[in-house]
Amino acid sequence: MLQAFSPDEPPDNMEYHIHIHKVVNDALELTHNPPEKITMSELRAAMLDNPSYGASGMGDIPGFILKLAWTSIKEPLLNLFNASLNLSYFPDKLKISKVVTIQKPGKRDLSQIKSIRPISLLPLVGKTFERIILKRLYYHNPKWASDMQYGFTAHHSTELTNFNLLSSIQNTLNQRGKGLALISLDITGAFDRAWHTAILHALHQKECPTYLLRTIKSFLTNRTATLYYNKGFSTHDLSQSTPQGAILSPFLWNVFIDSLLTSLTNKGFQVQAYADDICILIPYNKNQILALQQEIDKAINAAIEWGDAHKVSFNDKTTYCVHNSSRRDRNQKYMETPWSDL
Repeated sequence: MLQAFSPDEPPDNMEYHIHIHKVVNDALELTHNPPEKITMSELRAAMLDNPSYGASGMGDIPGFILKLAWTSIKEPLLNLFNASLNLSYFPDKLKISKVVTIQKPGKRDLSQIKSIRPISLLPLVGKTFERIILKRLYYHNPKWASDMQYGFTAHHSTELTNFNLLSSIQNTLNQRGKGLALISLDITGAFDRAWHTAILHALHQKECPTYLLRTIKSFLTNRTATLYYNKGFSTHDLSQSTPQGAILSPFLWNVFIDSLLTSLTNKGFQVQAYADDICILIPYNKNQILALQQEIDKAINAAIEWGDAHKVSFNDKTTYCVHNSSRRDRNQKYMETPWSDL
């Protein structure tokens, strides 16, 4: 089951894969000035953000114990984190995941792997270090993701996402002779299949400081996970994914997926995303259905091309297209696409 949740990284089968490996390796070799030391106030703020109670990782110490012991552990922790940042190293012991599963909303058949979601329980000391790294990242660049991304983004919410989506639909349908096609993309596995090299490449393109780029590479590599399920357990080395439950994972996912949103936008499509849920809006004239089919094919082919380059695929069973119209044309036929009949 753990192998199904976190499969091994697919092989490099495109020149682009080899190219970005080289770009990332060259970026990691760049010289840089020593990072500013983590201050005690940074450490304290990160520690206080940890929950006092709740599930903990492998052999982990609960949050309330760490906070009670603050005066005794603050200096050793500060020295540990500063040494780790200077070495651009995320300690392996702080990356060991205890994976538990929860039922996905609306899924009843728990015998199906797609009905359950893996959650990584990680050491709170490691999460404290993650919070410091994340704050440093936003200090260097307050805007890592585009405006098209509503998930894991400050001052955004599901309500705002739905409002903007419905407003776009309504504004189009209010125009005489106009309809709207909405394509909903579903990335297979999403977080569990995020390619590490592509994440690092995206960070480098967005001018991530070298010491943070190296630290995130260390955070992503040499990870192990132990899944507990049905009174048994198994351990697996992770070669890809951003573990669900880690502090840095939502940020890294947004960085990873941003190039898809930008690519679609540059091709003239209106795009809106909430984490891994991506919608493409295509307005069309009702008397130009052939042109609509061409635009749908163009959008889906662009998504497939991006997926091939980034070692992810789209689920053809849950990726769909919906036609919206103020008055549906009864003679309109469903259209063939690279995946299936929509």
